[in-house]
Amino acid sequence: MITGSPRRGGNTDILLDRAEKSFNKHALSPKRVILSDMDILPCRACYRCVDSGRCVIKDDMHGLYNLLDLSNIIVIASPIFFGSVSAQIKIMADRMQSRWLNMKQRGEIEKNKKKCGAIILCGARNDEGSFECAEKVIKMMFRVLGIEYCGSARASGVDEKKDILKKMDVFRGVDAIMEEMVRRGRKDRITRTKK
Repeated sequence: MITGSPRRGGNTDILLDRAEKSFNKHALSPKRVILSDMDILPCRACYRCVDSGRCVIKDDMHGLYNLLDLSNIIVIASPIFFGSVSAQIKIMADRMQSRWLNMKQRGEIEKNKKKCGAIILCGARNDEGSFECAEKVIKMMFRVLGIEYCGSARASGVDEKKDILKKMDVFRGVDAIMEEMVRRGRKDRITRTKK
C-alpha cells in the first residue's frame, strides 16, 4: 500500500487503515509505504535509463522498485491536489519510466499481468469529475507496468481531517475492492500451483 498523502491521520490514511483491516482478515499483512517519508527525487529526463533500463538517481526509489517486484496486490492512495494526484504520487509515477524500460528489455511486462492494482482517492470537492485526472495518472502507471486495474474508491467532500468518517459508503467500497483483490490473488495462486 502506497500513500501519497503528506498529512498523517487524515482521510487518505483512514481509508488505508480500512484497506489494511480487509487484508488482515485474510491473514495478509500489507506493508505501508509513506512516500513523504522517503527521499525520492523527480525524474531528470537524462535518458541514461534507455540503455541500461536502470535509473541512475541514487535515492529511495530503488527500494520501492524492489517492493513492487515482490508485491502481487498494489494499492495506491492519494489526496486530490488541484484536480490530480499529490506531488509525491506524481514523482513516483514519473520515475517508473526506467522500471518500464527495464521490464521491457527483459520481456517481463507480461509477468506483471498477475498483479492487481487499486486506487483510493480523497478530495475536498463534491464533484466526481475532480477525480478523473488523478485516476488517469495511476491507471497509466498500472498499464505501463502491466498491472491489472482492479477498481477505485473515491471519497468526495472530505477536506478536514476525519471528514471521511461520515462516508460509510466509501468504506464499503474499499472493503469490496480489497475483497476482490484478495479473491483474484488467491485464484491466481491456485492457478499457478496447478500448472
